[in-house]
Amino acid sequence: MESAIGIENWTLTRTVIAENSPYYLSGAKLTWTVSSRWEFAAVFNNGWQRLRRIQNNTPCLGTQALWSPKDGMKVNWSTFLGSDTPDSLGHYRLFNNLWWSWEGTKWCAQLGADMGLQENGRGGWDDWQGCVGVLRRKWKNGIATVVRAEYYNDDHQVILLTGTPHGLTTVGYSVGMDIEVMPDAFVRFEGRTFHGVDAVFESVHGPVRDNTSFTVSMAARF
Repeated sequence: MESAIGIENWTLTRTVIAENSPYYLSGAKLTWTVSSRWEFAAVFNNGWQRLRRIQNNTPCLGTQALWSPKDGMKVNWSTFLGSDTPDSLGHYRLFNNLWWSWEGTKWCAQLGADMGLQENGRGGWDDWQGCVGVLRRKWKNGIATVVRAEYYNDDHQVILLTGTPHGLTTVGYSVGMDIEVMPDAFVRFEGRTFHGVDAVFESVHGPVRDNTSFTVSMAARF
């Protein structure tokens, strides 16, 4: 749902699920465009966000199904299957990413959800999940406003090791504005806040449960 190119995203900062999912893959991809509405892809890759494979023989695979039911609307389901650990550990990982996006002339909306499972070496599986909702409004004179709500839960600390009882379990909200000062040149503002179950955020006073930031960006595409 989100691009590695920031200017293409509706929000100035990326979601927690985007930052903690493999939006970069190194390998081979085979795409089958069935029609203007359906597209499928199979991926053979080197691992979870890895330029080259680590010491294992487990193949890392991925799939993608993209459906465009009508103009301005897309539904995507992507998967990752493989191991991100050496063969000596052999922790297999299964990951699903599902999102829906709709862009109208004035209003736009996005919904996304992630869920993953990984073997824990104790005969079971650890899970993590996250979700996000984005609502955007386009105004006159190249101005757009956006609000976002998100949730992330990695209490087993599969993706992020925090050393706290509940890992990164947090809710977040943001409000932003984009101003197109000239074609493909933007000034962007965003206020964002998080509230965690544990004190996983850093401050000048040490670990805290809450984190608030204000971000400004000037970006041009050419």
